[in-house]
Parts: sequence; structure tokens; C-alpha cells
Amino acid sequence: MIMKAEETINGKDTVTIVKELNEPFEESCFEERDDYKTLPYHVIKGRFDDVFGLFNYQLHVTDAGYEKIAGSHVLLGNAHLKILYDNGSVAWEEQFPCATDIIVASESQKCTSISNSSEFLFQNALKKGGKLLGIGVAQLRKMRNKKSSSNKGKAIHAFVHVNSAFTKLGTSGYKASVIVDEWQKEECELCIFKKGMASIEKVLPMTEFLKKVKIGSSFHIEGVENTYQGKKQIILNEMVKAAS
Repeated sequence: MIMKAEETINGKDTVTIVKELNEPFEESCFEERDDYKTLPYHVIKGRFDDVFGLFNYQLHVTDAGYEKIAGSHVLLGNAHLKILYDNGSVAWEEQFPCATDIIVASESQKCTSISNSSEFLFQNALKKGGKLLGIGVAQLRKMRNKKSSSNKGKAIHAFVHVNSAFTKLGTSGYKASVIVDEWQKEECELCIFKKGMASIEKVLPMTEFLKKVKIGSSFHIEGVENTYQGKKQIILNEMVKAAS
């Protein structure tokens, strides 16, 4: 974020704003989700309030409908974040998409569930806005890289058979139960994150892949063995071949 030299935000100049945005968090501020460290909404909102003050930032979020992805209803939205100078003019602004899961027990409850999820959509938007401003980004990257380097798994080429529908894994991936030929038909989780999705999307969009995959579908994959909470996993790196 670039500020005009003569302007202030919450009585602070550029150097102070940048320094406070990038101030490291205590380790207790982070929470573990899907084996990854993340900053919860209330921590990021606290940083916004402390740095910018209550009146120097505005976040507007509009619902953009929902999609059903891998069995989960996802509420989509568009966010518009503004950071204001003390004189009320705009110092920085950005528009970006946001999304959140909708807990739906039945089709008849969908409208109520979407209404109840609007607050979570706002929270997701603020967290994404915080990431755009660099809040906790370098610290999280360092923590994840450290964990990754200490937990590197064994590379595996495997033939797997899908044993359950893919479901969402946190906000950044998907998982399904699979049977692994190379492990004497042992069952484990196949997890697809950014690298695996990029491999799949060389062939077809991820949403289409999730629609097409059925129980019994078979794949030849390359990935990395992993263990999470005592359960075996394969982290997908490359979809070598979809056999059926």
C-alpha cells in the first residue's frame, strides 16, 4: 500500500502503517486447520482496528449466489475494501471475490442457511483483505515452510480407486477416500491442494472434474505420502492418467 507523504491514516504516516501491519503475532494467535496454521478472523480484525482505527477502513460485501461443489453448498460474494486517509479520501482500495461454506440440512432450508452464512462471508472477505495487505503473510509462510521441511513425505506413484465422493478440505482443497493398489488395497485419503488442482486443470476445470468423478473411478497418480492425526494420506502432485 502506497500513501501520499503528506497524508495520514489514523494519525500515522506510511512508515508506521507498514511497520504495524507487518508486526509479528504471538504464536498463540494462530490456529490449526487441516494441518495448516492460519490466523482467525478476530485476530485479523483486531489488527485492522489497531492499525487503521474504526473509521479509516470500509468493507462492503455483496452476495453473488451459491454453487454446489463436491457436495457442499458454497456462498459466493464480491468484496470491496477501502482504506481511508484521515481527511476521508481513499488511500487504497481493492475489489476481490470471497466465499464460504453453507451448512444445508435440506433444500428447503437453503435460503435460511444462506442468510445465516452472510456473516461468515464477511469474515472470509476481511481475512482475504488482510492477506492482500500482507497481515501475517510472511510469518505464516515461514511457519508453513518450516513444517513442510520437517515433515517431507516419501514420493509415491500409485494406482488408486475412488471409494467416496470428494468433499471440501478447509478452504483450499478437496479430499476423498481411495483404495491404493500399491498398499495391498489399503484405504487412505487422497488430498488435492493447489499443485494437484493445477495438474487437473491442465485437462479440465476443477469443478468439472469434481462432477465427473464417481465412486469406483480409477487414477494413476504421483504424490507424496503423509500422515495426519494417525491417518495415511496421499497429497496429489500430478494426475498421470485417469483409467476410468
